[in-house]
Amino acid sequence: MYQSQLATALNCSKDHISRVERGKNEYTLSQIKKLEQLTGVSIEHMLEIESPAKASWIREYSSLSAKQRDIFDNLAKQALKLAQ
Repeated sequence: MYQSQLATALNCSKDHISRVERGKNEYTLSQIKKLEQLTGVSIEHMLEIESPAKASWIREYSSLSAKQRDIFDNLAKQALKLAQ
């Protein structure tokens, strides 16, 4: 699959795909879920290849309700601002 085809399937730019491949960006959770559908490879398997700890974290995050994810995301953003 070409970068342009993947970008279309994931609803993002070809440049975003290129940056992900170079390690400058990461896929969003929704993009990872779409990759799972496109490839038939589970999220857990994709992430365990990179990092078992990251796969575990994504599973936990995915199990949260939308409201819980919003709360978590806001707390994480605040923490990042404080760390700067």
